[in-house]
Amino acid sequence: MEATIYVGKYKVPKNGVIPLPKTTRLRVLSHYLGVDERGNSWKDDRLTITLEDENFWPVIIKLSDHEATRLIEILQEILEHRKSNSTEQRTYAI
Repeated sequence: MEATIYVGKYKVPKNGVIPLPKTTRLRVLSHYLGVDERGNSWKDDRLTITLEDENFWPVIIKLSDHEATRLIEILQEILEHRKSNSTEQRTYAI
């Protein structure tokens, strides 16, 4: 997994917390297309999840197929757990 946080659009307060607008959403991409400093395009084949604040992506996470599959399994497990009305918190790491 590769994860990156970009703060260039934001002023970082002393406490380090940057509240994102309520319009922020997740975006899932089948692969990542980028452009380097010279204007050359490149492709990363990993599944990519971003946080999207208008046209800015402050968080980009690139997952291998194995990690993406594990994320799906974990989300399914958590959804099933929530249906049980259990008060036990489940926490997983990928």
